Amino acid sequence: MTVALVVLVVAALVAGGWWWVTTSRVRAERAAAPAAHPGDIVDADGDPIVTHRPVVDVYVQPSRVEDLEKLTADLDDLLDIDGPALAERVEEASDDALVPVITLRVDDYVADEDELYPLPGTVFRRSDQPLAPTREFARAFLGSVGDVTAEQLEEQAERYQPGDVVGRSGLQRALDGRLRGAAGLLVEAVTDSGDEGRGERRVLHEVAVEDGRDVTITLRERAQRAADDVLADVDRPSALVAINVPSGDVVASPTDPEPTSTSRTVVDIRRVRPSRW
Repeated sequence: MTVALVVLVVAALVAGGWWWVTTSRVRAERAAAPAAHPGDIVDADGDPIVTHRPVVDVYVQPSRVEDLEKLTADLDDLLDIDGPALAERVEEASDDALVPVITLRVDDYVADEDELYPLPGTVFRRSDQPLAPTREFARAFLGSVGDVTAEQLEEQAERYQPGDVVGRSGLQRALDGRLRGAAGLLVEAVTDSGDEGRGERRVLHEVAVEDGRDVTITLRERAQRAADDVLADVDRPSALVAINVPSGDVVASPTDPEPTSTSRTVVDIRRVRPSRW
C-alpha cells in the first residue's frame, strides 16, 4: 500500500510538471478526508432499528486523578467495570492521555450523572454511535460496534486503521463492510512557503467517501419489544424465536441478557399475543 502510494504521488508530480521542485520545495501529504456515514439496520416495516443514537464516552485522565484506587473502585461500583484492570491501564498511560472506561447511552449516563461527574479524573465526551433502541434489543443477533481490536487490525490490516469504529459481534460484524462503508482519501502536493500550513496545495489523488448501505432484516420492532418483555419475567437463562409461519420470517429473537449457565429455556411463543405486535 505504501509503495503504491509513493508511485502514485511521483507519477502525479511528473504529470503535473512539479517534478523539478520535489527535492527541495514540495512534499506529498495524506490530507484529512471525510469519514463514511454508516448505514442503518432497518426492520421489516422500514423503521431503523440500529441507527446513530447519542452516547457519552467516559474516560480517565491520569493528570486529574487524586486517588486512583478510590476512583477505580467508585467507577467499578457505579458502572460495573473491572476496576483493577482500569487502574492498571491508567498507571501505564501518559499524564494527558484519555483512558477509555465505558460508552454509555445518554439515559444511562443521566441516571448516574450526579455521582459520576464529580469524580476527580473523569472526562466525558458526547458523541453518537450505531445502537439498537435498547441494550437488550436482539442483542445476540444484532451484535455491537466498538473500537477496532488488535486482533482485527492484525487479520485485516489493509481494511482497518487504529481508531476505526467497527462491528465487533453479531450481524454488525458479519456485515461490517456493507454497513460501515469506506472513508475517502485525499493526497496533496504542498509547496513550502516558510510559513507552516500556508503553502500552496494541489490535489494529486482523491478517492470519494463511500457511505455505508442500509441492511433490511425481517425483525419487527414491536414484536421484538413484546418478546423482550416476556423474557424479562423468566428467572432462568432463556431464549425465544418468533416466526411468521406463512412467510417463515423471524420477527423476534430475544435472549436472556445475563445468562448464568449453558442451560436454555424456550418460551412458548403463544405467550406473545399477536395483538401486541
